[in-house]
Amino acid sequence: MSASLLPPNATPLMRAIEQVTAQRLAALPVDTIRSLWDAETCPVEWLPLLAWGESADYWDTAWSESRRRAYVAALRAIHERKGTLGAVRDILAAVGHADATVEEHLHRWTLDGSVTLDGWHSLGQGWARYLVRLARPVPNRIAQALRRLLRLTAPAHMRLVVLDYTAAAWRLDGTVTLDGAYNLGAA
Repeated sequence: MSASLLPPNATPLMRAIEQVTAQRLAALPVDTIRSLWDAETCPVEWLPLLAWGESADYWDTAWSESRRRAYVAALRAIHERKGTLGAVRDILAAVGHADATVEEHLHRWTLDGSVTLDGWHSLGQGWARYLVRLARPVPNRIAQALRRLLRLTAPAHMRLVVLDYTAAAWRLDGTVTLDGAYNLGAA
């Protein structure tokens, strides 16, 4: 009995390809294949493919290696909870905004001092809207990517009103340049 999986009428070319492929696969260590599916042990050059395999909705080549690995490691949990505000918080943490706060049900007004009349709250039909307050300014291209990620992750009935970082301190130390790459407080 032969070890070949090819049918008896296989051509010589098909048999040659099978032999070469079998030799290469036999030389490949099984541990290497296992490590390719683990965000912690996957080689850096394979991380984009692992992210694609885990159905990543966004990938930024400017991220550090540790951020990339953390993002890929969080993808399965995020996909399991997709469509919940918990997944929104998880995706924000995975892309480096763990300190962001998510406010939902913007229509609820109480007279206990919990609502600040700062222009972001409106009366009426805000039950399906939410906003995200970021702890630091983000460039417009990152804000656009965050909006896309949040749209893909948030519950389908919810709409993002604004990415707000008005409370974030603007330091005039050269880290943020006012050249159109940043908005002043909201994106």
